[in-house]
Amino acid sequence: MKKRYYVGIREVYVSTRVVDAESKDEAISRVRDGQVEEELDLEYSHTLDEKFWTVEESDELSDEAQGELDEMVYDLKCKEASDINNGGREGQLVYLCKKGQDYLDIFNWTTEQLDDAVISIKEYEASVINNQGPDSQRKYINGDCNDEGDEP
Repeated sequence: MKKRYYVGIREVYVSTRVVDAESKDEAISRVRDGQVEEELDLEYSHTLDEKFWTVEESDELSDEAQGELDEMVYDLKCKEASDINNGGREGQLVYLCKKGQDYLDIFNWTTEQLDDAVISIKEYEASVINNQGPDSQRKYINGDCNDEGDEP
């Protein structure tokens, strides 16, 4: 999986300063001391060799890697919803009651309503885990946490 890196590229720019002086040495001294009449444009000169660059690894994932994790969690939740829905009405009722639905309210629901309710809960759980970030996503994918992404 790709990681995200921040690369600091060292570049050299030439800044031209206008100063009144009697000699080159005095002109340099005046610029060093901040006695400048005018600052002209800043012009790119060149990029230093790569040995002068800095590279820092970020805790963030690349956009591609984050998308892959999001999709994996979502796919697992969809499979869980499918397994519950394919298990029939009794399994759906038990699952929905565990998730806080009132048994008397859902008992007369149609199969389609039960299917939709299970799918909605699983999609919500996927979004909760995906919003918690890569660590929770990896734990969930590896089976090291519960439906909400928390450790059991």
